[in-house]
Amino acid sequence: MNSALDVLPIPVLKAALGAYTARRMYQASLVAGADRIGLDGLPAGTVTENQARDAAERLQALNQRNADVATQASQAFKASQNSAVTAAPEAPRRLSLADLKAAARVRRTA
Repeated sequence: MNSALDVLPIPVLKAALGAYTARRMYQASLVAGADRIGLDGLPAGTVTENQARDAAERLQALNQRNADVATQASQAFKASQNSAVTAAPEAPRRLSLADLKAAARVRRTA
Protein backbone atom coordinates (compact mmCIF):
# COMPACT_ATOMS: atom_id res chain seq x y z
CA MET A 1 0.00 0.00 0.00
CA ASN A 2 1.37 3.42 -0.98
CA SER A 3 1.62 6.14 1.62
CA ALA A 4 0.53 9.73 0.97
CA LEU A 5 4.22 10.69 0.70
CA ASP A 6 4.65 8.27 -2.21
CA VAL A 7 1.72 9.78 -4.11
CA LEU A 8 1.65 13.49 -3.26
CA PRO A 9 4.38 16.13 -3.24
CA ILE A 10 5.16 17.40 0.28
CA PRO A 11 3.80 20.96 -0.30
CA VAL A 12 0.46 19.52 -1.49
CA LEU A 13 0.29 17.14 1.47
CA LYS A 14 1.08 19.97 3.92
CA ALA A 15 -1.62 22.17 2.39
CA ALA A 16 -4.21 19.40 2.52
CA LEU A 17 -3.43 18.45 6.12
CA GLY A 18 -3.34 22.12 7.13
CA ALA A 19 -6.76 22.73 5.63
CA TYR A 20 -8.18 19.62 7.31
CA THR A 21 -6.73 20.32 10.76
CA ALA A 22 -7.83 23.98 10.66
CA ARG A 23 -11.48 22.96 10.32
CA ARG A 24 -13.85 23.64 13.20
CA MET A 25 -14.83 19.96 13.39
CA TYR A 26 -11.22 18.86 13.83
CA GLN A 27 -10.44 21.51 16.45
CA ALA A 28 -13.60 20.65 18.42
CA SER A 29 -12.65 16.96 18.47
CA LEU A 30 -9.30 17.63 20.19
CA VAL A 31 -10.30 16.74 23.74
CA ALA A 32 -7.66 15.83 26.32
CA GLY A 33 -7.25 12.04 26.51
CA ALA A 34 -9.01 11.36 23.19
CA ASP A 35 -7.31 9.01 20.74
CA ARG A 36 -5.47 10.51 17.80
CA ILE A 37 -6.01 8.66 14.54
CA GLY A 38 -3.15 8.46 12.04
CA LEU A 39 -3.40 8.73 8.27
CA ASP A 40 -3.56 4.94 8.14
CA GLY A 41 -6.71 4.94 10.30
CA LEU A 42 -5.02 3.39 13.33
CA PRO A 43 -4.63 4.96 16.79
CA ALA A 44 -1.57 7.21 16.90
CA GLY A 45 -1.42 8.46 20.49
CA THR A 46 -3.67 10.61 22.62
CA VAL A 47 -4.48 14.32 22.76
CA THR A 48 -2.59 16.08 25.57
CA GLU A 49 -3.94 18.80 27.86
CA ASN A 50 -1.81 21.43 26.06
CA GLN A 51 -3.06 20.33 22.64
CA ALA A 52 -6.67 20.41 23.84
CA ARG A 53 -6.19 23.89 25.35
CA ASP A 54 -4.57 25.19 22.14
CA ALA A 55 -7.42 23.74 20.08
CA ALA A 56 -10.00 25.38 22.37
CA GLU A 57 -8.23 28.74 21.95
CA ARG A 58 -8.14 28.34 18.15
CA LEU A 59 -11.81 27.39 18.16
CA GLN A 60 -12.68 30.44 20.27
CA ALA A 61 -10.69 32.71 17.91
CA LEU A 62 -12.45 31.16 14.91
CA ASN A 63 -15.86 31.70 16.51
CA GLN A 64 -14.97 35.32 17.31
CA ARG A 65 -13.73 35.94 13.76
CA ASN A 66 -16.97 34.47 12.36
CA ALA A 67 -19.03 36.64 14.71
CA ASP A 68 -17.08 39.74 13.64
CA VAL A 69 -17.63 38.95 9.96
CA ALA A 70 -21.34 38.38 10.57
CA THR A 71 -21.61 41.71 12.40
CA GLN A 72 -19.81 43.56 9.60
CA ALA A 73 -22.02 41.91 6.98
CA SER A 74 -25.14 42.83 8.93
CA GLN A 75 -24.01 46.45 9.28
CA ALA A 76 -23.14 46.68 5.59
CA PHE A 77 -26.53 45.26 4.65
CA LYS A 78 -28.37 47.71 6.91
CA ALA A 79 -26.34 50.61 5.49
CA SER A 80 -27.13 49.54 1.93
CA GLN A 81 -30.83 49.29 2.79
CA ASN A 82 -30.82 52.77 4.37
CA SER A 83 -28.97 54.36 1.46
CA ALA A 84 -31.26 52.65 -1.04
CA VAL A 85 -34.29 54.12 0.69
CA THR A 86 -32.92 57.66 1.00
CA ALA A 87 -31.15 57.78 -2.35
CA ALA A 88 -33.93 56.37 -4.50
CA PRO A 89 -34.14 58.41 -7.71
CA GLU A 90 -37.37 60.26 -8.31
CA ALA A 91 -39.52 58.47 -10.87
CA PRO A 92 -40.23 60.50 -14.01
CA ARG A 93 -43.70 62.01 -14.20
CA ARG A 94 -46.06 60.09 -16.45
CA LEU A 95 -47.61 62.08 -19.27
CA SER A 96 -51.35 62.55 -19.25
CA LEU A 97 -53.60 62.61 -22.28
CA ALA A 98 -53.72 66.41 -22.05
CA ASP A 99 -49.89 66.53 -22.13
CA LEU A 100 -49.80 64.36 -25.26
CA LYS A 101 -52.44 66.51 -27.01
CA ALA A 102 -50.51 69.69 -26.18
CA ALA A 103 -47.29 68.15 -27.53
CA ALA A 104 -49.10 67.18 -30.74
CA ARG A 105 -50.42 70.75 -31.17
CA VAL A 106 -46.92 72.16 -30.72
CA ARG A 107 -45.50 69.70 -33.24
CA ARG A 108 -48.18 70.56 -35.85
CA THR A 109 -47.58 74.31 -35.57
CA ALA A 110 -43.81 74.02 -35.76
